[in-house]
Amino acid sequence: MLKYQNENIGESYSFKCRFHKKYTVPPHIHEYSELAYVRTGNLTASINGERVIIPEGHAAFIFPNVIHEYTPETPCEMWCAVYSNDFLQTFFRLYPDSAPENCIIPLGESKKYAEALVKLDPTNIIKLTGMLHLLYSELANKTNMLPRSRNDNSLYHSAINYISQNFRSDITLTDMSKELGYHEKYLSSTLHSLTKMNFRTFLATYRINHAKSLLKSSESTIAEIAMDSGFASLNTFNRVFKDITGTTPSEYRKRKLSK
Repeated sequence: MLKYQNENIGESYSFKCRFHKKYTVPPHIHEYSELAYVRTGNLTASINGERVIIPEGHAAFIFPNVIHEYTPETPCEMWCAVYSNDFLQTFFRLYPDSAPENCIIPLGESKKYAEALVKLDPTNIIKLTGMLHLLYSELANKTNMLPRSRNDNSLYHSAINYISQNFRSDITLTDMSKELGYHEKYLSSTLHSLTKMNFRTFLATYRINHAKSLLKSSESTIAEIAMDSGFASLNTFNRVFKDITGTTPSEYRKRKLSK
């Protein structure tokens, strides 16, 4: 099942970077940018459905709304950074609605920028912005930047964006299709082919993901979280939460807070 990561929605200058010796992430998509740099070995990935190998000394530049995954088929040491797109305002202004012809490039001498990026304070916005632009300048120098066509991934992003703004309301597939300008049957079939979920399950999953975040990070009561997540009643929230996660909201909160 394709997962949409929504933790950066609404955040400005968000930057997260982690080092991994074995990196496995199922198919997912998000609206922010990502950089995977391989220090040693080879990283196996799938980018927009194409299986690729990211060799030692290379980096993969994952642009917004690109479906990708990482698999444990080959050993490697690497780090992965994800960051909101406001770090790259100048780059995206120069290359609007574009994507690289080849998103995997050898960094060569520019690997010093990748190594420096890992060590930077994530709150130092000016240094991070500069370092990221040095790396993206290397990308632009080593591959062509091509116009990005409207595709199912952008439809998926539009759907998620609509849901992120309206999930607290009693929205329907009809409402979303009218707002996005797609035929209802086309929208339904495309989302199902990407997510393996119908609209109701898709919406419920988004609401539960939002609730899980609040259960971990807020002191709100479970009833308050249920309302804030778009559920009309606490009973419905508890039932749907257990159907999707296999546990109750209170058990989930207790387990997460004990870690």
